[in-house]
Amino acid sequence: MDVSYFFGNEYGSSLHTCDKSSRFHSKLGMALINASKGDDLDDATVLTIVCQLNRNLLSLKQSSSSVRTEVSSLNYKSGVIAMNRSDYETASHYFSLASQMLPDNHWESNYELSLKINIATAKATYSTGNTDKSQAALDIILKEATCMEDKLDAYSLVAFIHHSQERGEEAYTTCQDVLTQLGEEIPECVTPEENKKFIEETTLLLSDLSKESLQAMNEMDTSMQTAVKFFSFMAQIAWFSRPEVSFDCAFIFCYNIPLVVWCDSNICSTL
Repeated sequence: MDVSYFFGNEYGSSLHTCDKSSRFHSKLGMALINASKGDDLDDATVLTIVCQLNRNLLSLKQSSSSVRTEVSSLNYKSGVIAMNRSDYETASHYFSLASQMLPDNHWESNYELSLKINIATAKATYSTGNTDKSQAALDIILKEATCMEDKLDAYSLVAFIHHSQERGEEAYTTCQDVLTQLGEEIPECVTPEENKKFIEETTLLLSDLSKESLQAMNEMDTSMQTAVKFFSFMAQIAWFSRPEVSFDCAFIFCYNIPLVVWCDSNICSTL
């Protein structure tokens, strides 16, 4: 089956009509779902089923929550397939349908799927240049997500969008706020003298680390890797957006290094 056919020529979606032909296609799609229960569906099969279902979404929206969740999940998977092929317009379309098909109160009943659809929507729409839709999806995540861990990808993209729009101070503040919530203290300003002292201390710390000792270190946990990620991005923002205080960049990089080697010699692959 030529998968590209479904991307380039046909979404097969309708939220406005419900004729006999449309009902036939949705019934065919549901039959294919039932026939493939328990199977690990390949991309072509997912797209074939979705192409049928999406011809009668208006009727399917009146179905049970379980059916709506199934249809939403398949549209999400189709969007991921399109994303993997760098077809962001089509991916955005599928993610939009996936969002529309979620049942009422889906953040309570389908939290993980709701989270995945919104972050995927934000990434896909940003890739098409539609930053307004991307930001709207990110705002939903930051409002509805129940823990900091589930908000990190959204915060990362928010900071990236600000930076790409030459809103460096907002990007910097976003990273700073995230790191504060992760328990890291970032000073509001650093004097050249403080910066010089910190560089010297960091150099001394690294002077005792051999290649063998670095290779013997354990990989740090996910939360520490996240902190390093935001520190690194924050340093980049400081370099491009804060030239008048460029020593901030060196300070952040040096602050980052002791964090990496801190606590029982944990380290991540980005050092």
